Amino acid sequence: MRILSVNIPVHDASVALLDDNNIICLEEERHTRIRSYIDYHRNMITFPTFSFRHLQSIENLSNDTIDYIASCNNNISDFIRDIYGVDIDKSKCIKVDHHLAHAATAYYWSGFEEDTLVVVLDGGADNNMTGRFYVAKGGNLHEVHNLSGDYVSFGGYYILLTEFLGFKRAKDEGKIVGMSSHGGYDDFLYSFFNDILKVDEQSLLTS
Repeated sequence: MRILSVNIPVHDASVALLDDNNIICLEEERHTRIRSYIDYHRNMITFPTFSFRHLQSIENLSNDTIDYIASCNNNISDFIRDIYGVDIDKSKCIKVDHHLAHAATAYYWSGFEEDTLVVVLDGGADNNMTGRFYVAKGGNLHEVHNLSGDYVSFGGYYILLTEFLGFKRAKDEGKIVGMSSHGGYDDFLYSFFNDILKVDEQSLLTS
């Protein structure tokens, strides 16, 4: 079975092909040398053009060679046809929930066989949700709770913090993570964030 996945038009534009037990994954930033290949600040919508063309050149992507397309975009077959000239039947397109994709990546690669709690918290995704909680049992993920976008999310807080520190939101968060390992505990900063950030049963709230 051959499953094509195309990540557009959001950050980290990329394509992947699952061919039975073999995986080919290409990120557009490797071709363009633009980190995460996105620019919200200039309202630039980005597509994995170089990655798709390269994959097409070695794997002959067509309606006859692809069994399914997995994407978080409802109109993925239209994008592929209009941008890349490859016409794949819409009946082969499967919309994958954003948070479920995160949860599946974490759980199925973890190696855990026992019942497992899987938590996904980010800036926002499908149905205005900023987080979802799953219980994994017997290889299946079951959603048990979610957080509405009406509340500030942990991911949203991290995005704001990234921009506050002078970096680009939805792009440079990884730099903050990397630099944090070189820091240390600070009483003033701990008290500062402890005073302005409050956590209740539903969300992360700011005072």
